[in-house]
Amino acid sequence: LAARLGEEAARRVAGEALELDAACAALPALAAEPDLAVRAQAWVQLRYHTYLERQQARIDRLQRHRDLVLPAGLDLGGCSALSHECRQKLARHRPRTLGEAGAIPGVSSADLETLWALLQHRSSDASRR
Repeated sequence: LAARLGEEAARRVAGEALELDAACAALPALAAEPDLAVRAQAWVQLRYHTYLERQQARIDRLQRHRDLVLPAGLDLGGCSALSHECRQKLARHRPRTLGEAGAIPGVSSADLETLWALLQHRSSDASRR
């Protein structure tokens, strides 16, 4: 049902933070669904559409870069953007790639995003020199 309602409906429900009743009032096609469970599920998909798209983009990016090599001498001790647990785990396990880092228990997806961004920044700095 959410897919049939489209992007504009998703933007409206999410952007205006509409609750289920308000979304039904604003979207007659949603209100017309007789099954409350289906209507509620469609509302959840519409409400969190933007968040879910961003999350999927992050997952896709990390998958594309899972073979990104981590420099052997990479010192993350001073990188406060990474969690303390992550820095400890990375120092202990010394993964060779971003994908290997992601397989270590205690390394979160937020840590992987930060690590990826750090590597991109270092790469950018190196290419400017």
